[in-house]
Amino acid sequence: MRVPRTTLLPICMCGLLAAVLICGLPVRPQITKGCAGINYASADSSNPFTAEYVTTSTVPAAAGAPKISVTREDVARDSEGCIRIERHGVTQPPDDRKTVTLETPEGQPFTVTREEYGTSIQIFDCASGTLVLIQPGMRMATVKTAKNAAPANRVKHAYSTPYIFGAGVKIPPTTIVEQLGTKEIQGITSIGMKTTTLGTEKDGDWNAKPIHEYEIWVSDELAATMMRIDKDLRAGSEGRFELMNIKRENPDPILFEIPKGYETNPTRLPISRNLGVVRPSKE
Repeated sequence: MRVPRTTLLPICMCGLLAAVLICGLPVRPQITKGCAGINYASADSSNPFTAEYVTTSTVPAAAGAPKISVTREDVARDSEGCIRIERHGVTQPPDDRKTVTLETPEGQPFTVTREEYGTSIQIFDCASGTLVLIQPGMRMATVKTAKNAAPANRVKHAYSTPYIFGAGVKIPPTTIVEQLGTKEIQGITSIGMKTTTLGTEKDGDWNAKPIHEYEIWVSDELAATMMRIDKDLRAGSEGRFELMNIKRENPDPILFEIPKGYETNPTRLPISRNLGVVRPSKE
């Protein structure tokens, strides 16, 4: 089933985070306020691709090597700018079981794998404002649309505009901005910028010293954020966000559809005799 485009859903998106949409109608309404990141930022996001969004978090340990965690999300954008983000490990059963058996509110049992149980898929169309959350573990989909009308016309601009400071932007005295120029990332030309935040008197020994570094690389060519590096210098922690394994091709249209047999916007949720009521994801 293909979800129809209707009214706008104002959702604020940052970086590659977000919700995802479903395309279908030949005429696109105005772009909704708050569309940003991998979606629009009023940029041309009609160039499709599939990729992995890899997040690596490094946190120092009290002793020994730092703790490193890696999460991966499958990302797809079609030629109409619709975004799909698939996450794994969102929820897990309380033990090592390989399958989970649930019951529909009518008492009909069905079994899902551990992987399905922990998978969450978001589909978001920034133009129509349709948000779809697909949960394979519950064989259900939640579709939301906004009630407000579209905002006034928005002028398109380069994707990098909201991320790379231009001339005339007021910079706080405790912030140092470095323009990093361009470089190739995954074979795609990207523009970089780094900001360093200095401590103040309230930071004690860190006064006038760098306490935070933020580096970002964005591509006008792909209309996407290629890399972000966020460092807390006092804590010694780092978050690295990278768009990897990019394929410049239109994704399979079936990825943007609700699978057959899934219930849409159910009024009652599946249950498990062992796990209780299965709560829908809040993403």
